[in-house]
Amino acid sequence: MKRAIHPVWPLVLGLLACFLPWMESVGNTLTLNLWDLAEWCSINPLSRHANIPLGASLGLRSLPLFLLALAIWRDEMSTRLQMTLALLTAIAVLPPPEFLLGNAGDPNHRQQLALGIVALLCGFACRFPFVRRPLIHWGMGGIAMAVAWLSLSAALYLQSALALETQPGPGLFLLLFAMLWLEVFGLQNIRATPCESPRKLPLGS
Repeated sequence: MKRAIHPVWPLVLGLLACFLPWMESVGNTLTLNLWDLAEWCSINPLSRHANIPLGASLGLRSLPLFLLALAIWRDEMSTRLQMTLALLTAIAVLPPPEFLLGNAGDPNHRQQLALGIVALLCGFACRFPFVRRPLIHWGMGGIAMAVAWLSLSAALYLQSALALETQPGPGLFLLLFAMLWLEVFGLQNIRATPCESPRKLPLGS
């Protein structure tokens, strides 16, 4: 079976999108990148009493994990580099030190700890061949786009509830473009992958 090889540039653009503004106010007084916006949503009282508590923050913070999985779930990357990237991502999303020292009551910090564990699991999942199939990558790109859109929509709702006039920033659109690029490439890869008949048995069996 043909191995799934994704271009690197869309993943680089996706990472760059996380640092660009994801929300901008009409007067340009409030400009938040992905992590700033996730943190702002986590301290908003309306977010903690929503149908999905801290749902906007969870969705926004999970987007770098999608990029991590798409980057390391590939055959051409060494296992050591895969685990290194997973470990660095896990460290980056961990809560502040006071949480680890006993202040475990904040749901925002518990969410960050859970995402750090998920980042490590992404690294361990590299040992399983099925995560490197083209269909897995193609589906993950589509889920990432849906999560990005829904999360930012929830964040915009929180802003509007506080009578703040805001609009989506370029970070969202760059991430959607990068994921769409991967979607098109992945679909071509799936169509080019020959299907092996399940009835085909090795000679001599």
